[in-house]
Amino acid sequence: MSSEALAEALLARGYQLTEARRTVLTAISAWSGCFSSRELCRKLQAERSGVGRATVFRTLNLLLELGLLERIRGTDDVERYLVTCTGDHHHHLICSSCGWVEELPECPVADKLAELAAARHFQMKSHSLEVYGLCERCAGKRPGQSNK
Repeated sequence: MSSEALAEALLARGYQLTEARRTVLTAISAWSGCFSSRELCRKLQAERSGVGRATVFRTLNLLLELGLLERIRGTDDVERYLVTCTGDHHHHLICSSCGWVEELPECPVADKLAELAAARHFQMKSHSLEVYGLCERCAGKRPGQSNK
């Protein structure tokens, strides 16, 4: 999602678009995949943007609240963020070795979860699915593992 689309989404919901917030949105939209708050802060610092860490964290939290950003916890226990295109939930394959993340294009478990929730008289609001394992590249690096 472009920085303009993120900005429009904030404005449409009544949020102000300060210069600092616009700078954070531009930096976020430049990422092609997942990023950590630390990486984002370093990028903004390297660009000498003058945007403080508090502004970065407030903006990340706002985007999470609005469903425009998704938080993923890696196997290294670092929270990473991914811009969502639809504001809907997403599912991910996450490599436990290198941290590679791929978004699954569809929800493979929504119907089953809805069925399980209904059977327990539970009103499901949302769900998240993160599948951890090894990507093709890392699986090939494992000593003693057959590639047959």
